[in-house]
Amino acid sequence: MSVKSIYIIDDDDIYVYGMRRILKSLDDTLTVNSFGNGLDALDQINHLIESDGELPCVILLDINMPVLDGWQFLEDFLQLKDERLREVKIYMVSSSVDSSEMSRAEAIPEVVEYVVKPMKKPKLMEILKGSG
Repeated sequence: MSVKSIYIIDDDDIYVYGMRRILKSLDDTLTVNSFGNGLDALDQINHLIESDGELPCVILLDINMPVLDGWQFLEDFLQLKDERLREVKIYMVSSSVDSSEMSRAEAIPEVVEYVVKPMKKPKLMEILKGSG
C-alpha cells in the first residue's frame, strides 16, 4: 500500500478508536495519529514543516469539533507554505448528510472526497491504496 501515515482529526474517541483498529488491521506498518480538534493537528503539521519532518499522506477530517472545526482547519491548512502539503490527500468525514456541507467540500479542490460516517473498510482500503 502506498499510504504510510494518516491523521484522524475527530473529537469522537470511540470513532477514532474504531478507525485506528480497522486501519491497523489493513496495514500494520501504517502510522496513525489522531487529534481531537483542528488546532492540535495544525500545531503538529506546523512543527513538522519547521523541522522538515514527515507529513501525513492522508487526513481524515471531521467537520464538527471543538476549538477549531474542520472548515477552520482547512482554511488555515491551505494558508501554510510548504510544497509538500500539495501531496496530502484530505477527506472530509462527517455524519452530516447536509447537501450544503457536501457542496462546500466539493468546491474545495484540495478535498479529495466527502465521506459520510461511518467509513467502511472497502473505502479505507481504497484510500490506503492511494486511489481514493
